[in-house]
Amino acid sequence: REWLEQGKRMGKQEGLERGELCKVIKLVLKNMKKGKLISEIAEILDEDETVIRQIFICHEEHPDWTADQIA
Repeated sequence: REWLEQGKRMGKQEGLERGELCKVIKLVLKNMKKGKLISEIAEILDEDETVIRQIFICHEEHPDWTADQIA
């Protein structure tokens, strides 16, 4: 029973983390459409430029993907 509860907690935490990541990706994509630079987006979102750059690259390689698919 304890392992089941632990599994539920872990799943919930993973879901929350994925949700946060999707939110960041959506904000990055929104700012990309506005023509903002990687450095500007990183500053606005208080994120590392490396993370923003990875999202940029993924979006360029798969422009039809949603934020959830990128995450």
